[in-house]
Amino acid sequence: MKAKRVLLIDGDIVAFKISIVAEKPIHWGDDVWTMHVDVAEARGLTEAYIHDLMADLKADEYRIALSDMTNFRKLLNPDYKSNRKGKRKPMCYPELKLWMRVQHGAAILPTLEADDVIGIWATEETTEDRIIVSIDKDFQTIPSRRYNPDKPELGIESSTKEEADYFHFIQTLAGDSTDGYSGVPRIGVKTADKILKGKCDWDKVLECYGEYGMTEEDALMNARMARILRFGEYRVRKGVDLWTPEKSLG
Repeated sequence: MKAKRVLLIDGDIVAFKISIVAEKPIHWGDDVWTMHVDVAEARGLTEAYIHDLMADLKADEYRIALSDMTNFRKLLNPDYKSNRKGKRKPMCYPELKLWMRVQHGAAILPTLEADDVIGIWATEETTEDRIIVSIDKDFQTIPSRRYNPDKPELGIESSTKEEADYFHFIQTLAGDSTDGYSGVPRIGVKTADKILKGKCDWDKVLECYGEYGMTEEDALMNARMARILRFGEYRVRKGVDLWTPEKSLG
C-alpha cells in the first residue's frame, strides 16, 4: 500500500511572499503614493498556492507551521536575526498568518520557529511520506525529503541523518549572516567542507574557532543557532533540549 504523502509547509515564507505580491502601489498625483492591499486577494493567492503544491507533488494532506512571537534562539543570543529589526514587513503579513491558523489549522509551538516545528514533524516516526516544502537551505540539517518551490527542477531532494548532521557542522563553521550568527571569520560553506572532509569532527570545529581567538562557548552558541530541532528535542512544558556535541556524536 502506498504511503500517505503529507506536505510540511513553511507558512512564514508563504505568508511573506504572498503578502509582498498582494501589495499594490497607488499614485494619487502630486507626488503622493500609498500602498494598498486586498487581504481577500492574498487569501485567494494562498489557497491557489496550496492547491498547486498538492497537485504538483501528488500529495494527500498538508500541514502548515508558523513561528511563535517568542524565539528561544533570541533568548540565547540577542544578535540572532537582529539585522532584521526595523525592517518593514508586508502590510497583510500578520493578518495572513492569523487566517492560516483559523482556516488551515497552521501550528505554532511556544518559543519555536516554523523551521523547528517542521523539523520535529519531519523526524518523528511515521509511516507517512512527509515532504518539507520550503526555500530555506537550512533544512539540509534535517534528515528528510524536501521540495524547494523556487527550484522545481530539482524535484524532491533528500538527506540521510549522516548528511544532515554533517551539514549542521558545516553551518556551525560557516555561520549564516542572514540569520545573524557569524561562524568563524573567513570560512564559508566550501571552506568548511574542505576543513571537515566529510566528518562531524567537533575537535576540528573547536580548532578553527580557537585560531581566531574564539572559545568553545562561541562554537556551541553557533551550533545551537544553526540546529533546527528534531523529534525528541522539545517538550511544551520543558522547552528545548539544547544541542551538545555529546548528544549528537555519543
